[in-house]
Amino acid sequence: MRRAIVLAVALVSAVESQSQPKPESVCQVLSDLIGYSGKLVRVRGKISRTRTTFVAGVNCPSEIRVGSVEFENIINLEWPGNSNVEARGPKVPFEFDQASFRILERALASWDRQSQEVFVTIEGLIVTRTPPFNLVHPRFPTQPIGFGHMGAAPAEFIVKRVENIQFVQIK
Repeated sequence: MRRAIVLAVALVSAVESQSQPKPESVCQVLSDLIGYSGKLVRVRGKISRTRTTFVAGVNCPSEIRVGSVEFENIINLEWPGNSNVEARGPKVPFEFDQASFRILERALASWDRQSQEVFVTIEGLIVTRTPPFNLVHPRFPTQPIGFGHMGAAPAEFIVKRVENIQFVQIK
């Protein structure tokens, strides 16, 4: 079943990607977070899951540091209509592709975390706190208040569409 899902996603992605610009990497977005904030972009990265789902940069050359807090090279994933998104109130200028979300959920349900990594291309809206010092609690300077579980992500990606899901065997 997983091979059928991956094959279907790959075929749809191949057709769509012919007319789409090449996606940015998570590292590119994180290196100019303020410049990307509020923009609709396509990003390619590795899925990471704790209590929330992230897209992670692979071998990013630098980290994001705000004061003494070093953020992970990850972007938290949220979907339009989610209570977290609604509470923060960023305007979402698109309709959410629920079919691609269901494909992602089915693919992740079959993910063997011990032997596989999952890479995806995501289109959506990048959101961060500006200025960057707002990513750290003003009275507790070692406490991050980023996005996702434990505020560990310096940015959030409000997902419009998920494409090109790829399982890669860990060596």
